[in-house]
Amino acid sequence: MKVLVHGFEHPSFTKMSRKFNEEVSNLGIELRNVGTQEVGAGFPSTRPREWLSARRFREIVNEFKPDFVMTDQQGYFGLAAIKERIPLLMYLRGDYWSEVRWLFAHTSSKKLFRRFAMSWRMKNANECFRRSSLIMPISKYLDGIVRARFPQKPTAVMHQGVDPEAWQASEEDGDVDIKHPCIGLVQNASIYEKTAEMPVLSRVMAALPHVTFYWGGDGPYRDIVLPELSKHDNFEWLGNLDPSGVRRFLSSVDVYGLASGLDMLPTTVLEAQMARRPVIATRVGGVPEMVAEGRTGLLVDKGDHARWVEHIEALLGDEKRRRRMGAEGRRFVEENFTARTMARQFSGAIGKAA
Repeated sequence: MKVLVHGFEHPSFTKMSRKFNEEVSNLGIELRNVGTQEVGAGFPSTRPREWLSARRFREIVNEFKPDFVMTDQQGYFGLAAIKERIPLLMYLRGDYWSEVRWLFAHTSSKKLFRRFAMSWRMKNANECFRRSSLIMPISKYLDGIVRARFPQKPTAVMHQGVDPEAWQASEEDGDVDIKHPCIGLVQNASIYEKTAEMPVLSRVMAALPHVTFYWGGDGPYRDIVLPELSKHDNFEWLGNLDPSGVRRFLSSVDVYGLASGLDMLPTTVLEAQMARRPVIATRVGGVPEMVAEGRTGLLVDKGDHARWVEHIEALLGDEKRRRRMGAEGRRFVEENFTARTMARQFSGAIGKAA
């Protein structure tokens, strides 16, 4: 069985790709990965040289002879596979339709080319979803959204994972010099609906002046967050952290926090548990699939600042409980969210599409 894999350049997957390929190979599936640099970015790009070359696509297909094409990008590469009548697997990381709706709502009507490009891409994306052989959402929550839109389309959930070896190596790097007790936040401000929940932490910080809150992240919607949280002396913004910086940071904090308005399967929740840190997170999207509530972390309803305060005080006041939840979190992720579990889910998905 051969699968031509396109895209998958999201940082959370590229770190896992080698391990994933090895595990899939052990199951008798051969992958070939092609990236945007190899085949182009596709129309409508502002640089025509980056448009997909149909000739280049056919060259790759004729050389590799794939049984399936899989992509995590909604557009030109999938359409090329459909044109060549190769079964298409669409890997879906987020609620694409809601994200497009939010982009339209926050894009000026004066930016005509950008709005045209978004409309064009949405048209192509829906054609890919409609004509694909299988849609592979990243979480059970997202699977429900897909089934509601395409009730006749086969689906199969394939979670993201983390590499335990990377975390074993990071444990030798040492801790980050930060104040304790503390809550560590790692999330980008790149999607409005996700970021809009973070200001709820302002009231939490006011209620817990002895606890320092650190935020690692950045993005176009950071101005939703910083003006509100920066009012507090117990808040520090770290900006973006590289992967090794994230690992060191999460291994240093007392508790990991995720205040998100919507998330499908945030990798940082898995990473925090790999760092043996208990998690407090908003009960949204696929987050409940990633936290064994009461065992590896605690969940909070959107907007419930009082429960944030209650959970933080409970965990910071009980070191033994934090250690127990941290150890359980590590086991939970190693058993459910690794390259091996991803490969098994992938193999089962191909079986549904064959």
